[in-house]
Amino acid sequence: MKPLKLIATNLLLLLAISANAQITQPEDVGYPYNIFSYGAKAGLSYATATKGTANLAPDSRLGLYVGAFVEIPIVDELLSFQGELLYSAQGFERIYKIDGQEMTAEYHLDYINVPILAKYYLVRGFSLEAGPQFGFLINDKIKVPFPTEETPIPKEVSKYDFSVVAGTSFKFDSGLFISFRYTHGFSDAIKEIEAKNTTFQLGVGYEF
Repeated sequence: MKPLKLIATNLLLLLAISANAQITQPEDVGYPYNIFSYGAKAGLSYATATKGTANLAPDSRLGLYVGAFVEIPIVDELLSFQGELLYSAQGFERIYKIDGQEMTAEYHLDYINVPILAKYYLVRGFSLEAGPQFGFLINDKIKVPFPTEETPIPKEVSKYDFSVVAGTSFKFDSGLFISFRYTHGFSDAIKEIEAKNTTFQLGVGYEF
């Protein structure tokens, strides 16, 4: 639970930064703040999967994500379209008991994700974002203590993933921004047990 607490703490920090920035910044800077832009982003993924038809829900896997985005304004100072291309290390962990000893197996499900988001600005710099995400599986391996090398996951894994994204971000005038989002899968990542991906992401980026 420590990674989840860390993410929650940082989300509260994001909200505090946003509130403080709104107090200290000038009200009129003379130009719209949702201009056409592009940039890069990276951060941590706290991923797991739903229980599905399995007896127990899996534990979470901590990974990384990195990628690029483009923002296209639709309504000045109110609404933008944002498209992204991300590499995301996802999956989950599961604990097994073998001969009385606990063994942790790491299920690696890595994707190229394409979120297509509507970005709604509540105030200058602070926005809510939501929309569909299309994922393309590029790696499915399982790592266990013995043998130590990675091997393919024995259950049937879907090559495509459909999810819905919801999150928030705060953008500074310098172009630096902080973002937090939750992604919930609607297609079966592991077909045999009908398990779906769920992911929390916390990261930073820079807008050019």
